[in-house]
Amino acid sequence: MASSLINSPKMIINKINKAIISYIISLKTKKLEELSTSSKNIIKKIYKAIHCKILKMKKQEDDKCLWKKTILMGEKCQPLEFPGAIFYDSEGNQLSEPPRTPRSSPSSSFE
Repeated sequence: MASSLINSPKMIINKINKAIISYIISLKTKKLEELSTSSKNIIKKIYKAIHCKILKMKKQEDDKCLWKKTILMGEKCQPLEFPGAIFYDSEGNQLSEPPRTPRSSPSSSFE
């Protein structure tokens, strides 16, 4: 389902592009100047509506991704503390106890 949500704006843009291309081909038989002002205004309104809808869809996708980033990068990412958990330092050496966080370890400035 997630891939269909990601692909849907692309599919919409492709459909719009195909419609625009077919419309331009039909305009080749008619000159653009021959279109009435009301027809030109309708075309502009349709374009603006489509453009706004695409921007809203992109914003919704960005909002969905934002909460994922917050969870992945957030404060709640702490080492697991349960019996049998194995902890390693930054060089890959096994530790006998969980690593201390900067706020729980004594500061060298107080020594």
